[in-house]
Amino acid sequence: MAPPTRLAMLVLLLVMVLPSSTGFLAVLKSRGFPSHRTYSLHAASSDDRSDFSSDPILAEMSILQANSAFYDSFRSMDLKKMRHLWSTSEEATCAHPGMATIFGGEKIIKSWEALFSGGSMPPLRATRQKVVLRGDIAWVTCCESTGSSSDPSFLEAINIFERKEGRWVMVHHQAAPVLPIFKGSQQQGS
Repeated sequence: MAPPTRLAMLVLLLVMVLPSSTGFLAVLKSRGFPSHRTYSLHAASSDDRSDFSSDPILAEMSILQANSAFYDSFRSMDLKKMRHLWSTSEEATCAHPGMATIFGGEKIIKSWEALFSGGSMPPLRATRQKVVLRGDIAWVTCCESTGSSSDPSFLEAINIFERKEGRWVMVHHQAAPVLPIFKGSQQQGS
C-alpha cells in the first residue's frame, strides 16, 4: 500500500481540526462526508514531534488543532487535558473574563480546577478563528460564542501558543465579553 499523499493528510487534518466550522462542514457534506462525526483532538500530544516549519498550512492546522483542544477540554471540564495543554512556565498568563490576570502555569491550572468545580461550564464554541504564526509563537484570535440561538452571548478571545519540543502549548488565554451594541457584528463575523 502506498503512503498517503500530502493532500490526503491535509484533508484528514482539516476534517479533524475544523468540525465546528459551518462553511467547512457544508463543503464536506456536499462531497458526501458524514457531518455527525465527532473527532477527538490531541494537539498537545507528547508523541507529536512533527516539524511543520517548512509548511505554513500544516503549521496553521496544528495550531488550530491545539486551539480546538483547549475548547474541547473547557467544554468537557477535563482538568487533565487542560493541564497537558498549558505551559508550566511561570511566564504563562491567563485572564478569565472579569478577573485579574493569573501568572504561572500551576496557578492557571488551579484557576481552571476552581472553575470546573462549579459543576457546569457554558457550551463555549470558538468561531471566526484567525491564526498568526511567528516562528515558535502563534496566536489565535476568535469569537467565543455561547447561549441559545435566541439569546446568544459572545466573548472575544486571544489564545497564544508556544512551540516547545515539537508541540504547541498555551502560554496565554484572555477572553472578554462583547458589549451588546457590538453583538450584531460578531454574528456576521466582522
